[in-house]
Amino acid sequence: MSPTATKDAQIAAKITARQLAPAPASPDFALALVAREAEAILVHSKKVVGGQDPEDLHHLRVSLRRLRVLLSVVAPLEPGRYSSVKDRLREVTRSFGVARDMDVQAQLLVKELKRLRNKLRRGAGPLREYIERGRARARSALMQRIRSDGYRRLLQDLQTLLDGRPDVNVGAIVVAPENSAAASVLRRMKSLTRACNHLGEESKAEEFHRARIRVKKLRYTVELFVGILPAGVSIASQAASLQAVLGERQDYEVLRDLIQKANAAQSGPLKSVTDGAAAAIIKAADARCSRLAVMFIKRYEKLEAERWKDARRKLRRFASRQLP
Repeated sequence: MSPTATKDAQIAAKITARQLAPAPASPDFALALVAREAEAILVHSKKVVGGQDPEDLHHLRVSLRRLRVLLSVVAPLEPGRYSSVKDRLREVTRSFGVARDMDVQAQLLVKELKRLRNKLRRGAGPLREYIERGRARARSALMQRIRSDGYRRLLQDLQTLLDGRPDVNVGAIVVAPENSAAASVLRRMKSLTRACNHLGEESKAEEFHRARIRVKKLRYTVELFVGILPAGVSIASQAASLQAVLGERQDYEVLRDLIQKANAAQSGPLKSVTDGAAAAIIKAADARCSRLAVMFIKRYEKLEAERWKDARRKLRRFASRQLP
């Protein structure tokens, strides 16, 4: 089974197992949802500070992104309550991307080096050292951010939300049509369609990146409300599958650019040694990007032609339900 297929199976299992809540129809219910995501951020922040497992950083970054998506849905209910958290989240999340990318690139490089001939593999040593130095710098900068006053204030704001968490029976919530989960998901799906309509195998990296961001927002929005949405589990699983393909493609784009920079930083006799290894890795990354582009386009077109048409109809009916 390919890495992407394995990810797909893991994602589907997680989504199916996760018990999530309906859309926020009241400020108390919205706060209950926000508090749940806040709790995850507090837990993962402690793990990142205390350990070296790259997955802890990944989980923290995902939790921060989930909360940003959730706030985009619930903040209009009580703008004053969430304004400071939204502002601090925007500042913090920017610094997490570089550190996570460097962790991923170091792992990808090890994987690609195993495929090289011994001579080329030996020549890649300086490239790997370059990436490891960048990884250490990114990790140091991230830890400074996590220990900064701004991040501490964010955690304090999140703890305040947790302390004020109401006891809400999420199963008893009735979703108002003007503030429905279904309407939010339909907007995300429409945004994704606009990003993907003109994608082709030769589209630029920026276009695939734009589609990746919109797939991610769709997935996180559906996962927030999958407990009540018609076809919620399947939409979330399908969006996660698309995200896995685009995420892997983005990783190889970044790896290619990083190897080019690493090789350009070499000089003298050393550069003649690294040239061959760099060329082989870049060629492999380009080929993988092309295959993943084709894979994504086929998956997306199949979803649009079959499953998502029916899902949209169900979501529209659900969004138009009237309160009793």
